Amino acid sequence: SPVALGCSDDSGSIGVDYGLGDVMCGAALTISQAAIVPRFQALDADADSLYTLLLVDTTAADPAAPFSPHPILHFGAVNIPGGSLIGGISLNDAASLPEPFLTYRGPNPPPATFVPGIESQAFNYEYMLAAQDGMVDNPLCDITNLDFTVCAAANFDFTEFLASNTVGAITSTYFSSGYCAESTEEEPTPATPSAALKAGISVSTVGSVMVALLLTIAW
Repeated sequence: SPVALGCSDDSGSIGVDYGLGDVMCGAALTISQAAIVPRFQALDADADSLYTLLLVDTTAADPAAPFSPHPILHFGAVNIPGGSLIGGISLNDAASLPEPFLTYRGPNPPPATFVPGIESQAFNYEYMLAAQDGMVDNPLCDITNLDFTVCAAANFDFTEFLASNTVGAITSTYFSSGYCAESTEEEPTPATPSAALKAGISVSTVGSVMVALLLTIAW
């Protein structure tokens, strides 16, 4: 599937390290490798500016599918100090990353039990970094702010989010992952069938809302 932004970091200023050294743009990572919370660095960041950083699965939706959760947000933070990015930050570091609105979660595609053919599909995970024009409101996912466009992670409109919160160019890099990322990667373990499936009730009978919820949690 084509990437949305691709490798815009021509200068090599962005570094994403999953414990194996900086990942080259477009590289393939196994699901287990990408499960590690990475370290992110942006050498060309302005020390006096604040930044938004997103990680989005931008894989194109299957037009034949009754529901697709893509694009899917896997990490989101605003108001990141440029000085912290220059030095490098772990994406679970509360000290240098004070305002994540979605904590890091690696690739977790559902098993083929629910999505036939998924074991042969690679998904694109794109890091997007852009400067802000000062502080922006943090769309925290709490009970008083049930903004499901952010909190649910599925169908995340990253284009609109970046346009509303950042200025200037977007610097991007990406990796791909999935069950096919490495031949030695373990096959997905089939999930225990739900009561509806055991009873022979089709997923369409249960309803598209339940399918959406299942895929959002699994992915």
